[in-house]
Amino acid sequence: MNKKTIQKLILALSIGVILIIILLLTLRSDEEKEQKKEEQEIANVEKTQKIVTDEDRIETYDFLIVANCIKSYLSGINQNSSRFYGRDENNNYTIVVSQEEINKSVYNLLSSEYIEKNNITIENVYEYVPKLTQDVMFVPIDMKLKKGENVNKYMIYGYTVDFEYNFMEDIYVIVNLDIDNKTYSVEPIDKNEYEKGNIQNNNIKVEQNDNNKFPYQQLSEEYRIKEYFRNYKTMLLSNEEKAYQFLNKEYKEKSFGNIDNFKKYIKDKKETIKIATLSEYHAKIEEEYTQYIEKDEKENYYIFNISDTNPTQFDVMLDIYIIGSLEVQENYKKAEEREKVTINTMKFISGINDKNYYYTYNILADTFKNNQFQKQEDFEQYVKENFFEKNTVKDSEFKQEGKNYIYDLTITDEEGNTKKLTIIMQLQEGTDFIMSFSIE
Repeated sequence: MNKKTIQKLILALSIGVILIIILLLTLRSDEEKEQKKEEQEIANVEKTQKIVTDEDRIETYDFLIVANCIKSYLSGINQNSSRFYGRDENNNYTIVVSQEEINKSVYNLLSSEYIEKNNITIENVYEYVPKLTQDVMFVPIDMKLKKGENVNKYMIYGYTVDFEYNFMEDIYVIVNLDIDNKTYSVEPIDKNEYEKGNIQNNNIKVEQNDNNKFPYQQLSEEYRIKEYFRNYKTMLLSNEEKAYQFLNKEYKEKSFGNIDNFKKYIKDKKETIKIATLSEYHAKIEEEYTQYIEKDEKENYYIFNISDTNPTQFDVMLDIYIIGSLEVQENYKKAEEREKVTINTMKFISGINDKNYYYTYNILADTFKNNQFQKQEDFEQYVKENFFEKNTVKDSEFKQEGKNYIYDLTITDEEGNTKKLTIIMQLQEGTDFIMSFSIE
């Protein structure tokens, strides 16, 4: 690729185009395999939760159905649920069922074993379930399984938040799924019992009543990934420590370094995260996991790597430019040096636009940092004062001096204002690089 071609390429590229190129590289997958996967998922839906053969394997549909059962259970034990309210004879909005009916609906959700063990009656049932007085959202975190002939028993850990994304409490429960009756029952447990993980499955049938049919939905791939997106979005807004744990290890180190930088990043983007809605996704099937590259309506990207053997085991990346997929990394290694510099330049600009100051600060050469920005806070302040809120490449000139690649760029904002940006870059091992810059 000659100099003239490179210049034309850079002239035409904006950050969005570069991201699309990276995304297309990431999404290069075997269409036949993806089609077979979709056909298999349709078959799984039609079976409506058949017992799987591998004793240690938790199916994706187990995870979704059980999570939905817990949501139904939490709604059912809410004493102020809208299900219990209506209009009286004077058209006033008020509770329209008796306390006994409310208690009975809760009683019907509990397992016969749990009821017998604790001598639970309709009258005392609220002594044995959480005291909920509002609707909540549930975020599933972990799950354990003990299969039975007709009844599967699951231990689940998660937590609840209100609709303002305020953390409420950790939840530990056992859910019994009766495969034949398509019913479920619940047994509240404590943290110690969950951590011991001793699940005794006596295969006791769950008799059907008015409240315990397990929630059935069309468990498509789209529904599944939307649930992962929704759950992780809720984690970001309500439990930053837990969200940090689920980040891809390499991505976590390169993007944030520590949880304090992550918390600051989330704080800066909180309002954007709140309104984020998944608009599209693409799947890439790897040997032991499936990778989903997702985009919200604001062009923000998320990468989920979900285990094929346990759907509660996954990791997340919050963009596509820092790490990308294995395929992106391999294609980068095969690229010509000038192409690498082009991509790395756009990584820097994308990081600036994304307000990821830890990442962009740490790809700067040490000598340059020591002379210009001895602390990350100094760099962050400089960026805020000298770059645009959103920076797009308008045109560029490229040259090489020894090991240094020099880009003279014109960047512009959404209103057409321009600035001159010069980047000096050295390529390192693998996908690493260091750089310095000046801006006018």
